Amino acid sequence: MMKRKRGLSGLRIWTAAVLICVLLTGCAGAMQNPSDNVIYVYYLNQEEDALVSMSYIPTLQMSKDLVEELRDELCRTPASESSECLLPDNVVMEIISVEDRTLTLRFPETYYDMEKTREVLVRAGIVRTFVQIEGIDRVQFYIGESPLTDADGNPVGLMRRETFVDNSAQLLNNYERNAVRLFFANEKGDKLVEEPRAIYHSSSQPLEWAVVARLVEGPKTMGSFASLPSDTEILSVSTANDVCYVNLSRSFLNSTLNVSEEIPVYSIVNSLVKSCNVKQVQIAIEGDIKVTFREHMRLDQLYEANEELVEKASK
Repeated sequence: MMKRKRGLSGLRIWTAAVLICVLLTGCAGAMQNPSDNVIYVYYLNQEEDALVSMSYIPTLQMSKDLVEELRDELCRTPASESSECLLPDNVVMEIISVEDRTLTLRFPETYYDMEKTREVLVRAGIVRTFVQIEGIDRVQFYIGESPLTDADGNPVGLMRRETFVDNSAQLLNNYERNAVRLFFANEKGDKLVEEPRAIYHSSSQPLEWAVVARLVEGPKTMGSFASLPSDTEILSVSTANDVCYVNLSRSFLNSTLNVSEEIPVYSIVNSLVKSCNVKQVQIAIEGDIKVTFREHMRLDQLYEANEELVEKASK
């Protein structure tokens, strides 16, 4: 029996990566130079509204051991009087696993007690510190047994260095509200159903990314069904010359959803064209466009919105 997901289904563990504005000071832009074995560890400034970094020479080299060493360093009070530890005293960082180039960390429920500005900086500082380790590209947070969620209640998911953008001209808590038109599958899986929705997202996060992330999460209204696999990872989203380029993980190809082959592709295309300032969409799988989705949907071409696939509302 093929899997179905309808209505208010459970949120997936990670949503395409959320871009966040981070205020950096000092030498925070520097990264590890393999030649001198230096890692930059991130802390808060005294005002708790920006990150500062300090060079650190690790004593351990193996990835797993180095993760533990940096965890201890992040939790230690920094020597500089102009900075302080990222995490409050009542928030303990636990290492769950390092698998498939992903570091998974667990925090207690007190994590959510942090002010919004500090919480964003905590994420940025932790991720920027750990992705300097060879073999770690991504970090995900768990709060207790559940994935970390943002202010909108959506799972934050996997975070990379690119998730955090340096932009000192923009406030951390600057979120935008946009009205979007999302397209999910109907009950038969042969048509698209439109779901108008108002979404909140960081102003430093492209609206196109936020739209695809909501599609992965699934519909919120009765009569709409999932159009994309819930384990699809959004690797990148960019727009140029009225074309939106969406790069997804290979799990997009392994869908067991009971929908026709056009539905997942046009769910993305129609939603982006109707919600964002784009006219065409191209989908890549881990950077490769020489891919055929299911039997006939070639991804090495630009797709425009398909109105004929949209189910007409009953009068």
